[in-house]
Amino acid sequence: MNAMERILAAMAEGRRNDPPHEELSLLDALRCMLPAAEADAAESQGQLDFLRAEIAKLEAAKEESEMT
Repeated sequence: MNAMERILAAMAEGRRNDPPHEELSLLDALRCMLPAAEADAAESQGQLDFLRAEIAKLEAAKEESEMT
């Protein structure tokens, strides 16, 4: 579980017995956290795409060198 998941789980656990009007603050907090989480996910996806491309290049170069 990553840090954000732990924070959300702790928030949810702490809010479980709160009155319904208190849930709005949790909703607002989650909405505030969403853009940062989306940006982190996009950055991570970019890093994964880069790594996959580099692996593909290296595998192609290895296969080519094995053929010669």
